[in-house]
Amino acid sequence: SIRSNQLTVIENRTFHGIHNLNYLYLDGNRITVIQEGAFDGLNTLNSLSIRSNQLTVIENRTFHGIHNLNYLYVYLYINNFMFSN
Repeated sequence: SIRSNQLTVIENRTFHGIHNLNYLYLDGNRITVIQEGAFDGLNTLNSLSIRSNQLTVIENRTFHGIHNLNYLYVYLYINNFMFSN
């Protein structure tokens, strides 16, 4: 859990090299942007929560690096975001 840590940006390849991560909770930060490829390599991720942030942009390929999922729950409520083209 990386909850309530005042994070503002999740950069490309932030979680690269982290193996066997099943749950990732980024709730309650100040994240405004999640860059393309931020989750590259999280092949075992089952649950992702990014609620209660200040998201404005989610880039097209933000979730592209998440492969082989059984379940992925992405909670986007309580944000002010738009999807970019």
